[in-house]
Amino acid sequence: MRVGDEARLGEVDAGFKVAMGTLNAIVGSGNMRMQDLADAMASGVLATAKTFGASMQSVGAAIATLTDEGIPATDASTRLRMSLSLLGAPSQMAEKQLKSIGLSGLDLANAMRSPGGIIAAIGLLKSHLDHAGLSASQQAQLHSRAFGGGHTSSAILTLINNFGTLKHKQDQINSSMGKF
Repeated sequence: MRVGDEARLGEVDAGFKVAMGTLNAIVGSGNMRMQDLADAMASGVLATAKTFGASMQSVGAAIATLTDEGIPATDASTRLRMSLSLLGAPSQMAEKQLKSIGLSGLDLANAMRSPGGIIAAIGLLKSHLDHAGLSASQQAQLHSRAFGGGHTSSAILTLINNFGTLKHKQDQINSSMGKF
């Protein structure tokens, strides 16, 4: 071994422990097993999250929330991957819909890159929807038009509807990461 190799190995070992603790915390906060989460990660959700500035803990909180709603982890991660792209780089149609409630795609992208991650972006969207004076049906229509409807927007809508749970999951993951 060369000088400094032991220190680098210690850093790598610490990094693995943090990553494993995070994965265990995600599994513990959602309705899934470790194999479910491992299969879910194969969707490429973490690469997309990195592109749009969301942390693994933020992704984990979203997947845990979606699995609690009965969505299998692999489906949840695929829908979340699409949702991150829609929130981080909205289409022209989405920009038009968001503008009607006082938002822009850049507002959502910047919120997702903030320390609040996915929770900040979903919270910002929820807040603007709530303050727009729209009925629940009008909000759902706007949401569907902005984010493509069907499976494409279902993760975003589920996270908006379960925003309190999403925040709780994030807190639960953050507080229990070091316990594993």
